[in-house]
Amino acid sequence: MKNKKAQEEMVGFALIIILIAVIFVAFLGFSLRERQTEKIESKEVIKFMAAVLGVSVKCGDYDLKSIEDLISECNKGKYCSGRDSCKVLEASLQEILNSSWNLQEQSPVKGYSLNITKVQDKTPLVEISAGNVTRQAKWTYQDYAKERVEFVLYYKP
Repeated sequence: MKNKKAQEEMVGFALIIILIAVIFVAFLGFSLRERQTEKIESKEVIKFMAAVLGVSVKCGDYDLKSIEDLISECNKGKYCSGRDSCKVLEASLQEILNSSWNLQEQSPVKGYSLNITKVQDKTPLVEISAGNVTRQAKWTYQDYAKERVEFVLYYKP
């Protein structure tokens, strides 16, 4: 009789140990899981995008268009002095972003992402990204009649 009572106590003790181990593993999994990026709307990023959208770009020798106009023309499939307006837009934005944001190791800015999509079906027109995605980000977007421009700037966590 004493022998069976000891076995029952050992089984109970083993179940308690297993239960504690499962709780520990679950807690460890939740704490190590990658957290999503926290996007904060920022005046700095809003002003930057407003300035970028107003920049004039050369389409040809004498033809200047704003980034905002190029976005609309890209969506409509138009050409800019014989060149695909989407390619002109992407190259111009890439140049502006590369010259504006320092993504070196000591810089607080670690990366950026610029996406221009059609509003109706969310088809991407232009997607530009560089650097690393972090948990802290400053974000803004601009909606037009048929396009949406979204810019995210990632910072050191």
